[in-house]
Amino acid sequence: MQLRIATCAVLIAVLAGCSTDEGEVAAPTATPSASRPTQSEPPAPDVAPATGARLTIEHLGEPVATYRAPTEKWVSTGRVASKATVDGSFYLGGGAGITYPEISLDDAAELNLENIERTIAPVERLENRTVDGIEGYVLEGGKGPVLYYEFGATYEDSFVTISLESPIDTSKVRADIESVLASVRWQ
Repeated sequence: MQLRIATCAVLIAVLAGCSTDEGEVAAPTATPSASRPTQSEPPAPDVAPATGARLTIEHLGEPVATYRAPTEKWVSTGRVASKATVDGSFYLGGGAGITYPEISLDDAAELNLENIERTIAPVERLENRTVDGIEGYVLEGGKGPVLYYEFGATYEDSFVTISLESPIDTSKVRADIESVLASVRWQ
């Protein structure tokens, strides 16, 4: 948990310290992962939103977005949720930090990709996707059966991320990710 908080803090600090030199990147850098299939098709539009506890992402004390944990079995604490099973511990979290107009979505994705690869697991950038009308990047990866999935977007003056860490990569976990993203509402 401290590693996730440190990762978010580093990204926010990097984004806050960036200036006008952070122009748009022509193409995202991705490190192919031989053990993990790449999802190239957009999710089905009829995915049912998650039904668990409502979580709120705040920036400077103001709500930026809300989303829901996959089910009521997840324990929540404001903007994060977790659950423990025989397979291991699952973590779902959201965060926000300041961003600037000159920092593109590609810049933010690249910064977070580099940070996550150093601290959590090998990840790659997949195609952008739209969540509740806002386009964002997708990072995905992990070691062995572990799955790390992150959606990140710029909304107004905030950089927002929602990430899931799972000890297993199954169709059920993938369905949970889709249901969480279907529950996102920008404030």
